[in-house]
Amino acid sequence: MSATLKKVSVIVPNYNYSKYIKSRLESIEIQTYPIYELIFLDDASTDESLKELRTFQEKSQLKIQVVINHKNSGSVFKQWLKGIELAKGDYIWIAEADDLSEPTFLESVMKGFDDKEVILSYSLSKIIDSKNKIIHKHYLHATDDIDQKRWLHDYIRQGKDEITDTFVIKNTIPNVSSAVFKKIDLSSISEKLCMFKVAGDWYLYYHLLKQGKIAYCASPLNLYRRHSHSVSSSTKNNPKHYEELILMQHLIYKHFPVTNNSWEIALKHRSKMKKWLKIYQKNIKKYLFIITYGESGVEKLMTTLNDLEYINIKGENMGVLSHLYQAYKELLKAKEHAGENTKNPIDPWYGIQEVNPYLFSIENCTSFVQQVLQPSPEIKITGFKEIRFLNKSHTWMDHYIYFLFEFFPNSAIIFYHADIEKVAQTGFWKQEDTQTLLPKLHSFDRWMRNCHLKYPERTFQLEDKAFSDNPFYQKKLKDFIETELL
Repeated sequence: MSATLKKVSVIVPNYNYSKYIKSRLESIEIQTYPIYELIFLDDASTDESLKELRTFQEKSQLKIQVVINHKNSGSVFKQWLKGIELAKGDYIWIAEADDLSEPTFLESVMKGFDDKEVILSYSLSKIIDSKNKIIHKHYLHATDDIDQKRWLHDYIRQGKDEITDTFVIKNTIPNVSSAVFKKIDLSSISEKLCMFKVAGDWYLYYHLLKQGKIAYCASPLNLYRRHSHSVSSSTKNNPKHYEELILMQHLIYKHFPVTNNSWEIALKHRSKMKKWLKIYQKNIKKYLFIITYGESGVEKLMTTLNDLEYINIKGENMGVLSHLYQAYKELLKAKEHAGENTKNPIDPWYGIQEVNPYLFSIENCTSFVQQVLQPSPEIKITGFKEIRFLNKSHTWMDHYIYFLFEFFPNSAIIFYHADIEKVAQTGFWKQEDTQTLLPKLHSFDRWMRNCHLKYPERTFQLEDKAFSDNPFYQKKLKDFIETELL
């Protein structure tokens, strides 16, 4: 134990967790590190929470302050701020009412503050269910995509480094019960903190770590409870959860020197969360796009795909989605061009810095699925045929493909190739000058082939003649769909 004991204020925010209160408060009382005070915040519970608290209070030697809201605050982060403001200790442990902790949790975590520059110290967590059964013995699986070795051992490092290569990807502190932090003035962030519904803890850690070091204890001493009443398990919170994930990633990316590698991992985590949170329609497992030039004979492919009971690919949409990409691109360009001075209403770029192009496109693409693709409940793969006119550069198309991959979870592309000489003499192409048209068609055909080489696991090439005449090729396509897409 540290030679000099520090004053730790324990804040227990509660709303309708009467079944867990007794065990939670007991796990706090038996800590091997002395507790300076306990502040119990009840957010207008309608169950037996206060009765359980009073029963515990009668027997406990802890110094307990009880604060009762007669009207629910609507925000756990408001409760956190209230508790921090009331706290008279120098260190804060927000011990959520439904979690538990090992007796040595506080003693082990407080050792991190022996380094006077440490502002936040936390431990590894176990995951338990509603009946205290251990679901996971540790939380390391959640950080393996960042680093498979760092969290195996205790460490202390600069908070800004942790922000730059870790918190830009995700919140790696699974719940606030696992952390203790120095009490500092939070008035500068209190209003923004209370705007968060899910990621307020992430934002709080970000604010803290800008001002000091982080310490980590590799022993799983916090017991983080997962159950049906938790905020993260409620599907109604999913769109907000995802939105706040994007907000935090972009906030850090904007203000810290994030490497390309860390940002790539952040984007992969974003895609994973998009699927886990079921941001689009939960029955859809994949999105499939067909890209080709006009008059390629792609209709046979469309018929073959739509004959499968679990697939529905809609027809040409006159490039609607490519226009959504263009809008995303223009918003990014506008933000970069406008700079920071856009808060004055007389400024021509007034308000642009408040716009988040990524969230804008999420909403647009979600609406595209709901209003254009309109997949029925039995459909597992949906998408559309995208006829490309030849007025876009290869660079533009590269970015457009990335846009499709980014905004549609688990998306894949079929590039459909045809006899270009024949295509040039078909349909609307006959109106074009052949000498000008053929090089453009050949160039676009080469781009499709190169794009397949770049994304071999997410794209598939079909040659019109081979597909039409060869049953084996059709079977190969079906195998690709069933093995790669489903």
